[in-house]
Amino acid sequence: MRRAGLHVAGRASSDLSSALSVWLDLLRVLAALLVVLGHAGNLRFTDGDLHWVREWTLAPDAVIVFFVVSGLVVGRAATRDGSGRAYAFNRLTRLLSVVGPALALTLLLDAVGRAVDPGAYRPAHYGDLGLAEFLSRGLTFSQEWRGVGAPVQLGSNAPLWSLSFEAAYYVLLGVALFVRGWWLRAALLAALGWLFGLSVLLLLPTWLAGLGVWHLIRTGRVPRRTPVALALAALPVLALVATKLAQVDEALLRATPGWLGPVRHDHVFDFAQEVLWNALIAAALALHLLGMARVAPVLGEAATRAVRWWAGASFSIYVVHYPVMHLMDAVLPEDLPIKAVLFVVLPILAGLAFAEAFERTLPRVRRMVGG
Repeated sequence: MRRAGLHVAGRASSDLSSALSVWLDLLRVLAALLVVLGHAGNLRFTDGDLHWVREWTLAPDAVIVFFVVSGLVVGRAATRDGSGRAYAFNRLTRLLSVVGPALALTLLLDAVGRAVDPGAYRPAHYGDLGLAEFLSRGLTFSQEWRGVGAPVQLGSNAPLWSLSFEAAYYVLLGVALFVRGWWLRAALLAALGWLFGLSVLLLLPTWLAGLGVWHLIRTGRVPRRTPVALALAALPVLALVATKLAQVDEALLRATPGWLGPVRHDHVFDFAQEVLWNALIAAALALHLLGMARVAPVLGEAATRAVRWWAGASFSIYVVHYPVMHLMDAVLPEDLPIKAVLFVVLPILAGLAFAEAFERTLPRVRRMVGG
């Protein structure tokens, strides 16, 4: 059966092609590097040399790319896990094997940096929490969950906010898939919605966009005709770039209070205050990925290995780069000529080293923990 150029494969089950899998890895790498560039563009770090990246708000956009890709990848993983126990084990080990050490590193780097230059850790950029609260909120990923309390920042590691959102989405998916009984499932989802809060729920559709793409791939509902696939792969992205250049994102941000939010919506929505623009990013990327499921380029062996290697450190780069930048801000001379270069290169190198110790060792950790 054909509908709008889509091939529907009935009950047949499909998987990601190797080409699309590599493409997803490439998106993860590019998103991680954009986040690093965006944060390096802070005036307090590089004195405006990279401020154009912040002016275009590319780092927040890159986080939405992470959410969409995560929804697809985790949806696929849940299908393969097959049980709630396996799903919970795999999600927890994936998060904690990297975030646990990242929290310890954040504590260490913040302590050194504050001893050298307390001015680099002003309240606007640093969450001064007690050790117990730091660890309890960080290890439970609850720093942004409104049912637990007011949102907190974990020391200098502000980017960890997105993992609080991601962990919430993992839990919601696990309950939806593996809890038996519709009434119990509904009650748990409602309770979790209250626990996570409005900000987390507003960005849930961006994650579900990726999950929806996985469902379409798994059930064979992918473009059959190459021209249709190419149009889906290219046109939404081109439209998104055009709207970004036209500053539609700024217009949507200004319109959000009138459409969705009360007074002080920026406080109520928190990291979801660009929810309208974020929804456009997610929709465009979902259509792009659906097209790429058919026409993703097959990279050469060397290029594939390079992409896979960098992707294997993208999580680490994300969770350690900001504490490294704060430490650099505390210890480096203000007039250092190559400051902008260092604020990009050194955090990435730190993330690569961190990945060797923690992210790339996940299979071994799972064997040790799982017995």
